[in-house]
Amino acid sequence: MPSPITAVRDQRTYSYTTRLNYDHSITPRLLLHTGAGFLRFLNPDSAPADVLEFDALGKLGFRGSSTGGGFPRITGISNALGGGMFNIGPANANYYWVGKLTVPLSVTYVRDNHTYKAGAEYRLESYTDRNTRGASGVLAFSSNQTAMPYLQTTNVSGGNWCTFADRERFFSHRRDGKGGRLAALIWRREY
Repeated sequence: MPSPITAVRDQRTYSYTTRLNYDHSITPRLLLHTGAGFLRFLNPDSAPADVLEFDALGKLGFRGSSTGGGFPRITGISNALGGGMFNIGPANANYYWVGKLTVPLSVTYVRDNHTYKAGAEYRLESYTDRNTRGASGVLAFSSNQTAMPYLQTTNVSGGNWCTFADRERFFSHRRDGKGGRLAALIWRREY
């Protein structure tokens, strides 16, 4: 679908790693190693910028965005039988960051042909999600809002009659192997 009604999600990931290490010979047999490192990973899972920055108030007259703009998400415009179309508008608007800090510390002792090592490592991992999904507004539709009132609580059926099996009473494109199309117009008037 074209912008701004597209449900496309940009996922351009990137990461960077920064490390600093320090090694020092305390004595000819005793070595010290320490350091620090930080890894930052961004995984955006978001609609394109032109969808999230769409002027819904100026171009559609739509009020209700908590972010001040963006095309609204429109849902419920299809049904279980395949009618209608897919939901339109931004499907997601998240920016996920993962941060990982590490600080290693170790000492190494050398004696003859043997090496002894002891150490520890501190790790701090963080997960951050800047989420604005749904902040541009969600218009959710339901067939209950436009259906005939009596159809919401009543099952419509032909009783014990079968349109496929009863040739005398019913015509059937499916039974007779002929193609067919259906067009309908529903007009609802409120009094």
